[in-house]
Amino acid sequence: MLAVVAVVALGASWGIAAPGQVGADPVGPVQVFGGDIHQPTSSVTGPDGNLWFVDVQAVAIGRITPAGAVSSFALPSGTPPPSGIAAGADGNLWFSAPPAIGKITTAGVITIYTDPAVHDVASITAGPDHNMWFAALGSGSLGRITPAGVITMFGAGCFPFGVTAGADGNLWVSCGRVFLSGGQSFGQYGITRVSPSGSITSFDDPAIVGAGSITLGPDGNAWFANGPGSIGRITPTGVATALPLGIPGALGDVAAGPDGNVWFTEPVSSTIGWISPSGVTGHLTDPLIHFLSSVTAGPDGAVWFTNGYDTVGRFTTGPTPTSTTTTTGSTTTTTADDPLPAVAPATVVATPAPVNPAFTG
Repeated sequence: MLAVVAVVALGASWGIAAPGQVGADPVGPVQVFGGDIHQPTSSVTGPDGNLWFVDVQAVAIGRITPAGAVSSFALPSGTPPPSGIAAGADGNLWFSAPPAIGKITTAGVITIYTDPAVHDVASITAGPDHNMWFAALGSGSLGRITPAGVITMFGAGCFPFGVTAGADGNLWVSCGRVFLSGGQSFGQYGITRVSPSGSITSFDDPAIVGAGSITLGPDGNAWFANGPGSIGRITPTGVATALPLGIPGALGDVAAGPDGNVWFTEPVSSTIGWISPSGVTGHLTDPLIHFLSSVTAGPDGAVWFTNGYDTVGRFTTGPTPTSTTTTTGSTTTTTADDPLPAVAPATVVATPAPVNPAFTG
């Protein structure tokens, strides 16, 4: 049975929920689907009205209809396991399988583009320029591939983990750290904005303490996993906010939902959480939700998720609570949401674009 652990309206201090703060149930029953699914991770809604996902163990791309019918498309022999997947402007699904970037048509035809510079790809997204962009964490590079398969790699000014297209026509990149054996680490956490022409602007802010997965939110801001128990938000002008959630461990995937909220996975507790642009947040738990890998807006208006061990699931959403109800004894008090707190602009560091003949005009 699905349960709402907490629904909280965070105030100006973004404090943790007090006991008894519960709102209306924002979701319907959870369904999970199995079949020819082995280790699903990244997922995305395709242009054909189905959900597509990468299957790491099967070295395949999976497709599931809203009704739960599963198809699996094996990658060509010798192709490494896929990692990320995204829908392209050309009507195909694009995925990373370092040292390759691949595409698959909705009919299941696969094309692989190999480049030795493509490695340690953490995520892939459709860019505002109709190309696909991907983050190569280990090499500190950002890559771009055209619909024709032309790959260009260039320095990202950090170790990029997540990348998403912003509402302002730029790419927004979450920057992480690379840890080596012996305790050495390189890089620092931050958010970088990259224009399609290659101009890089870095935003360094104390609020950014562990940038991971990043997505464009329904409010036009970029939202990102931000270290243990926190989600972050950054505006197109670089104003960053850290929002404590009161949960154990770091967030996994972060995605805009079909209901105007931002949804995220909580791998440590095997729960799925959500936060509204105004700051109402909740955490959902169900025995069918476990070993979470990804969450995304589905083709049918539901929220879909992947369980890392052999199932894909979904649930529908209901009205988002717009206030917090606190019950003490026989007294019930309803408090309206507070607006998100105002914060000082982040430090902006402009970095010259890398010298790259591909970025011209």
